[in-house]
Amino acid sequence: MSKVAPEGLTVAHTLDCKGLSCPMPILKTK
Repeated sequence: MSKVAPEGLTVAHTLDCKGLSCPMPILKTK
């Protein structure tokens, strides 16, 4: 899933995962 997304989204996703709740960014990506 993350590999398919661009680098920008991947970085933002990682930051959100560490800063905010992990499931939230995952749902947004899905």
